[in-house]
Amino acid sequence: MNKPLLAISVLLLCQLAPAGQVLYSYRADGTGGLARVSINDQTGEITAHERLLESVRLADAHKIAIDSERNLAVIVNESEESPVAWIVPLNPGSSPPSEVILPSMPDAVCISAGVAHISLDNGAIVAIDLDSRSIVASFNPRRELTPPAHKPESFHDARSRGLILVSFQKDSRNGRREGSRILVLRERSLELVADVRLPRTMPELHNPQSNREQGPSPEVIVVCEATGAVLITIDFYGALLPVKLNHLMDGHIGQSNYHSTSLDGSFGHAFPDRLVTLAPEASHRVVVLNSGQAGGGVLMDYSTGEILSRFELPHGLEPVLPIISSEGVATVFAAHAGKLKVRAEPEVKRTFHPRAQLTEITIKGDTVSVHHHPAPEVTHIASKADAAGRYLLVVQGEQRTALGRFNTAELTFLEKSDQAFGSVERMLMVP
Repeated sequence: MNKPLLAISVLLLCQLAPAGQVLYSYRADGTGGLARVSINDQTGEITAHERLLESVRLADAHKIAIDSERNLAVIVNESEESPVAWIVPLNPGSSPPSEVILPSMPDAVCISAGVAHISLDNGAIVAIDLDSRSIVASFNPRRELTPPAHKPESFHDARSRGLILVSFQKDSRNGRREGSRILVLRERSLELVADVRLPRTMPELHNPQSNREQGPSPEVIVVCEATGAVLITIDFYGALLPVKLNHLMDGHIGQSNYHSTSLDGSFGHAFPDRLVTLAPEASHRVVVLNSGQAGGGVLMDYSTGEILSRFELPHGLEPVLPIISSEGVATVFAAHAGKLKVRAEPEVKRTFHPRAQLTEITIKGDTVSVHHHPAPEVTHIASKADAAGRYLLVVQGEQRTALGRFNTAELTFLEKSDQAFGSVERMLMVP
């Protein structure tokens, strides 16, 4: 949870196609909910704004996932007292929202092939069938693995293989439940296919004062379905690990090596934790952004493991998905949450230093250029977005309650903003 962000001015950007729609979760006065916004991409005007669900059992509304085939969303309530997931139809006049009670507080959520996968604070993973709207499988890595694993960090599906990949980042506080591993699970049954414990090849970077910080610490995973190439961000080592899906399924990483994301090529201080894949998917090109003191980013081809470019950026940027021109030039906009990670005693220290600006990252071939634009009251992005359209939907203000628009062609903000139904937590483009 990003609790330090609650007291700062926050931005969420979502790229909009003509008459595009965006869902957002919000919290307001002991209740919370899920809302939908429609925007005319030619004018930036909000043409529709509606509550899809509001409940006291969504007072801690948090992350969202969308099933475009079934035209529904799943939203989780980040609460130990009310650990629930809501299934919310997006069609007007369809069945009402359904509540699924969870065994523990939920965190990450993703959807694959009609199944919602949700990680829980107690370390478990549950699978919810979106047709029956019930839990059909669960997997507890603290009980079912040897040695036991700690808490899931993030998911990525490999739908063509019927799999999900789950990263486990840090070890537990006493070091008895290990992180730094990738699980490969069947998407519906959560049957274990492989438990891949990542190599702890840089012991000089491990923290002797903390049992939690004893390994590479994988975080974000991306998969190219067409070729089976996989990329994993390695937070504590300040690196990237390109691997093959077939190797992970067989329980190992092959001959893969760690690649530094720092500007000077060193390990251990960059803390890469945000990335953007560039279309077309089969190109395997990805922009990775750092949260370490020196900031910076890299452009990588993860099918070959080659770092194509290293470039200077402020630390702690939050990007949206790229806008791709007809000439194949990619533009990524990012805002300045300013998350900063530094090695400290007894553990890595995380603080936030937001800036009121947007950064425009342009990728032409293997060349990367960076420009900064003033952004009043806009300092953070907490969503990924689609890659079509002219306007970015932004959430502005210290309380995160104003919905503004940024024109990516003219690089200007609309003067008028609209009010959200509460304090915006997450935002997601409707495919």
